[in-house]
Amino acid sequence: MSQAARSAEELREPLVTVVVPAKDDARFLRPCLRSIRDQWFPELECVVVDDGSSDETLEIANEFAAKDARFSVVAHAESCGPSAARNSGIAASSAPYVTFLDADDFLYPGSIKKRVAALQHSDPAVVAGTFCDWQPTSENQGRTPPDRAPADRKEIVGFVHGPECPFIVTAPLVRRTVLDQVDGFNEHLLTAEDFDLWVRILREGLTFVYVPIIGVAYRQKATGLVFSESAQHAAAAMSVIDRQYEDVTHVDAVPVLSRPLPYYQQQCAQARRLLQTFALAVANGEHSDVDSILQLLPADLELLHRAGLNIESELRTGVWRASRAIPKLRDQAERDRLVDSLSAQLKATGLHHS
Repeated sequence: MSQAARSAEELREPLVTVVVPAKDDARFLRPCLRSIRDQWFPELECVVVDDGSSDETLEIANEFAAKDARFSVVAHAESCGPSAARNSGIAASSAPYVTFLDADDFLYPGSIKKRVAALQHSDPAVVAGTFCDWQPTSENQGRTPPDRAPADRKEIVGFVHGPECPFIVTAPLVRRTVLDQVDGFNEHLLTAEDFDLWVRILREGLTFVYVPIIGVAYRQKATGLVFSESAQHAAAAMSVIDRQYEDVTHVDAVPVLSRPLPYYQQQCAQARRLLQTFALAVANGEHSDVDSILQLLPADLELLHRAGLNIESELRTGVWRASRAIPKLRDQAERDRLVDSLSAQLKATGLHHS
């Protein structure tokens, strides 16, 4: 590609910002930034945040910025930690989508393009971002291709399935508006800060859509925080898990969760029983009870469905229970017709859209 053609690409309005926090990462930064440059995704910008490095990290970042207008550098006079570094990168970004890449990791070809394409075809009212699979690599691993196929993963709606961290910090590509909505990373956390962020986004009722590619290499270093400070990391993760069970109306911590995990677990349990009872009432022709039951169904029913609540299965269970008292429902075809009718009735109420 000619220099003129490359310059024309570099001037395009960015669609994605790659935020690279870096502290004393001179050994790995060049391959990291080359992997971003080699995405050949023209609507891309990269913000490298030097977090008070004492080695050549800042010089290497400036070297890339001098050669490629898509790269820029933010320098902290002293180290503020990974959360603050990523927040500085978000603040300096100008694209509607943001992804994070640690300075010792690297992207595989097509990582940005494929995650962006999936996010562009998703509903912004529902989907916070997309995420890819990742390949753990050794400390001295070069930029070689993945050695396996992508894992079979599903859409992430974490508030029902439990409090575990759904993916590493470099896997998602997130809408900038969502990051602003939840005020970015919690700068009080020096580790498990990504876990905390993803939980807060999921508690907003949003989801992450899986893109079945291995998009990121995750370097396993003996000096990495998870290995070198494992007790500190475990304690931070436990604090994030504990907060998910707190009564958010009496929590002073900032930022707070919109809803605690037990709220959604309770909503799911209630929805299962009410859906079965709804099916029973319709089968018995109890129209006044039907309206009352519909009013009791959680307003988050569609969200619970995306998280794994099998609405059709619960309706079938209710119809099957009714069949023990209603002879015509002992016929499978009659039960199927009733379940279809029940699903249509739920859709007409606006509670369920799938």
